[in-house]
Amino acid sequence: MSRKKLIVTSIILVLILAIGGILAYFTDVETKTNTFAMGKVDIEVTETDWPVGEDEKVTDVVPGTTVPKNPQVKNKGTTPVYAFVTVSIPYENVVVGNNAKADTELFTTNYNASNSEWVEIGTATKDTASKSFKHVYAYVGNAEGDSTNKVKALQGNQTTSPVFTTITFADVKETDGDASPIQGEDLNVIVKGYGIQTTEIGDSTVPATVWGLVQSANPNN
Repeated sequence: MSRKKLIVTSIILVLILAIGGILAYFTDVETKTNTFAMGKVDIEVTETDWPVGEDEKVTDVVPGTTVPKNPQVKNKGTTPVYAFVTVSIPYENVVVGNNAKADTELFTTNYNASNSEWVEIGTATKDTASKSFKHVYAYVGNAEGDSTNKVKALQGNQTTSPVFTTITFADVKETDGDASPIQGEDLNVIVKGYGIQTTEIGDSTVPATVWGLVQSANPNN
């Protein structure tokens, strides 16, 4: 082999070795980690005036009996929330007061729309399966001095005022010599609290609109 061919062959061999990864490279890798602390919607319904233990029942209730009951919502988390409460009150086909026999709520509360930081959304809805009427209330606070009802943010570790403070068993009357069908029965008044984040849910502060978002997220509750 001639000297010229040998030189060309050597150059080709060097190039092949270089392509094969024998040569070193300058490299650099950098990683940036961003940490996001997730907010948490965490509420609690409290009733500080309920006269017995949480899982106990008030006994010997008769027509006209009034019991202290003051449902409030506490924001246990740090994320501001809009607060709502539903109150499901049982009904029965009975005579109450001087009214005709009809499906009537067996309890009334002292909720006063004109003197409350809560507003009732619409009218109570009847559920024949559970034999109850469900009332929905939204927390509007003092609405920052605005007389227009709009939901108000409940800040972290804050508690609302009570939706109401007492509940009274209806003035149920027996008719035609028949004993009332609810004598000796256990009747449940069910209070549920709801919280929803106050940001990134649209601009509306109309209670019914925001409640619609809560319902869409909790269709079975």
